[in-house]
Amino acid sequence: MNSETSNASTTALTTGLTGLDNLLGGLRGGSLYAIAGRSSAGKSTLGLGFARAVARASNVSCAVFSMQMANPETILRTVAAESSIRLENLRAQSMALTPDEQERAERASYLPLMISDTRKASFEALLGECLTMKQDTGLGMVLVDSIDHVGLDRDGGRDEEASNAQRLKYLARELDVPVVVTVHLDRLSRELPERPGLWNLWVSSPVEESSDVVILIDGPSDDTGFPGDEFEVELHVAKNIHGETGTVAATRQLQFARFVD
Repeated sequence: MNSETSNASTTALTTGLTGLDNLLGGLRGGSLYAIAGRSSAGKSTLGLGFARAVARASNVSCAVFSMQMANPETILRTVAAESSIRLENLRAQSMALTPDEQERAERASYLPLMISDTRKASFEALLGECLTMKQDTGLGMVLVDSIDHVGLDRDGGRDEEASNAQRLKYLARELDVPVVVTVHLDRLSRELPERPGLWNLWVSSPVEESSDVVILIDGPSDDTGFPGDEFEVELHVAKNIHGETGTVAATRQLQFARFVD
């Protein structure tokens, strides 16, 4: 993805979902947003959707630390979501795109996302890259996917993960941009029958304590199977220090790797 020089705005930025924007008032600079869910519930997709929306609306670079996926896969998902070309068609290199699809894919490739697929990144490395981006091109938002891959020791336990969350909160305030981090709900959480809540996140990760906003994805996942290419999910805003909590309905489109209103 390419980037263009621009000054990051300190005003609230769009998530790309009208219902979520209405509830949250947009993404705010200096705040830490946690997206939590079960395996394959769409955490990376939702976080990348936030970054795409900010980059598109403000034409300012967004940093995407995609530690769950390699760069080519993240780029394919971005192009699919922005161009409405089926992800499977983009992956199948033997399948020729129509001229219109090629034009849409090319436009999508210019979205100012700076993607890094480092499998394990220290906080100092994240901060250094983000400071350089803010100085050189402007910086609209930071996505860290996921908190499990930040820090020096992946097996450091809750104390280290809590420290990582505090560092990401510091990152948001230092850069004055929204920082979005994805969090995986562990098996104990997944076995509970009710809709995921803050307690489920607490069992899985201490990131809730440092987060300004917590969004829990409630919908089909690897545990339940997917009913088709498109299905409705609920985005449960379980914590919001800026305003109200509540639930927003959204549609997950697997074929385009995105969430829509």
